[in-house]
Amino acid sequence: MMCEREAASMVSSAQSSSSPTGELVTTAERELAAFYRAISVAYGPEEAMLAAELWIEELEKSDGDRLKGASLRFDGSLSKWRSVTINASRRFASRVVDRHVDLHANRLRQH
Repeated sequence: MMCEREAASMVSSAQSSSSPTGELVTTAERELAAFYRAISVAYGPEEAMLAAELWIEELEKSDGDRLKGASLRFDGSLSKWRSVTINASRRFASRVVDRHVDLHANRLRQH
């Protein structure tokens, strides 16, 4: 809950900026906040924090690609933000599945 309030506060303060950078920050914060809320509702706040870290890592990767001159330029378009969210979701889902498989394997060993 605290993270959601902080994210909302950051979004509102960034919205006051009309610069392109301010718009990028605002859009990123909105996308991250929506991702965090969705994971928090489904899996709880601890998992949401881990998922948010994955989202930030994916954003850094996309920014790193831009700095390396990759053809995929991070221009802040909605499709690029969604790409970050999709990649973070894929990584999060993989972690959930891996944990589920490990739990199931441990239960089988106990029987």
